[in-house]
Amino acid sequence: LLDCTTEPVDNQRLVGDVVICSLEQWGAVKRRIQLLLQELMQIDPSMRVLYVEPPIDLLHDALRGSLKRDKESGVVRREPLGRGSVAVLRPRKLLPRAVGPAADFLLEQRVLAAMREVGLRSPTLWINDALYAGLARRTRFPVVYDVTDDWLAASMTDRERRRLAQRDAQLVAEAAAVVVCSPNLEKSRGAQRVVDVIANGVDASRVRAAQSRPRDLPPGPVALYAGVLHEDRLDVELCEELLLRRPDVTLVLLGPSSLTVTTVDRLRSFPNVHLLGERPYEAVPAYLQHA
Repeated sequence: LLDCTTEPVDNQRLVGDVVICSLEQWGAVKRRIQLLLQELMQIDPSMRVLYVEPPIDLLHDALRGSLKRDKESGVVRREPLGRGSVAVLRPRKLLPRAVGPAADFLLEQRVLAAMREVGLRSPTLWINDALYAGLARRTRFPVVYDVTDDWLAASMTDRERRRLAQRDAQLVAEAAAVVVCSPNLEKSRGAQRVVDVIANGVDASRVRAAQSRPRDLPPGPVALYAGVLHEDRLDVELCEELLLRRPDVTLVLLGPSSLTVTTVDRLRSFPNVHLLGERPYEAVPAYLQHA
């Protein structure tokens, strides 16, 4: 796909419309799906996209005292991509999933309403969030199940794990195509069917081009972690050991953070650690080069 230069002929739809049920918010940190969409939209400029972000959990946020007024949530907005744009929806989850099927039904109804608003009649469902398995079964649209991590190995309650395992198994069995990014995922998801392995990659030319040192990168030797900050991905104990053994090195954590307040406080108790937050896709190579 990335090497395809074919242009649409006689208004033929080469790609078609897509609804993406994602585990990531749309933003300056370009995910692989955003890069892929940009290429697909060049192949088929008539392609229409609805990108569904993770929902806002109203009850959960209210109980934590973190509920904020977000004018963009619950409504379809347009986000630029390449020479076009995509429709983006961040739905509001009105009920916790613990109440049963009604919670998922309401969430799916909002996605279906957004599809009608965008004008999508028979799109392909690109599902990264397995909790949208019910939407796939309700609509009977063609489904691509995109497994980017073994989420069953993540930290969660037993009830959440059972629910996720059920939806994961349903999508593996019923999706028109299953895409994984590693041999281990191929082994676990490909036991009963054929799956396609599409490994993660890098835009080498962007990394090779010399960049100036970012102004917010601390001086001296830097150990850099660039990626999503989450307890299931980041070895916090190893970070602390590094900070204690090498006080001459500054540990820089670059990327969107889902760390708990307790973990952030632990890390910030060291004078030689910096949490910079997320940076645009175009800016990341400079941090890699100067670490």
